[in-house]
Amino acid sequence: VGVVVSVLLGVALLRRSAVALVALLLPVAAWTYLFGGLLLPAAAAGPRDLVVVQHNVSDENVDPAGTARALADVGADLVGLQELLPHALPTYERVLAPDYPYHVVHGTVGLWSKHPLTEDDVVDIKPREITEPWSRGLRAVADAPQGEIAVYVAHLPSVRVG
Repeated sequence: VGVVVSVLLGVALLRRSAVALVALLLPVAAWTYLFGGLLLPAAAAGPRDLVVVQHNVSDENVDPAGTARALADVGADLVGLQELLPHALPTYERVLAPDYPYHVVHGTVGLWSKHPLTEDDVVDIKPREITEPWSRGLRAVADAPQGEIAVYVAHLPSVRVG
């Protein structure tokens, strides 16, 4: 879009069209607002107080142990997982346990934490149209060094055409 706007700006300048220049101000301003910062040097990364990772582990995942190891290697303080299936859950619990001694699972979502979890409950996000059992949301409280932090893990329903 930036290239197209630049070309149009050049054409407007060549034609000396004030109307075209004014019409280009809006897309130029929008592009500069959205992407202009990418042209500047990046700021140095500062210290991080809390690192959180969220991952949909997929109900078709053939390597839950590898997925769990990759997630643990990130070193996050909190790891939220969606699409946890009963047959794969023990693998995630076993592999994540050394780094994440605290965890809670409700339905197909779970939270693993390096910090104690003092509360947890199901969050009902089930659409009214779904009548079968369905639990895809949880809320927990992590007792982190920064203080108590409410953490939500949710897996919203998919929209499928047809």
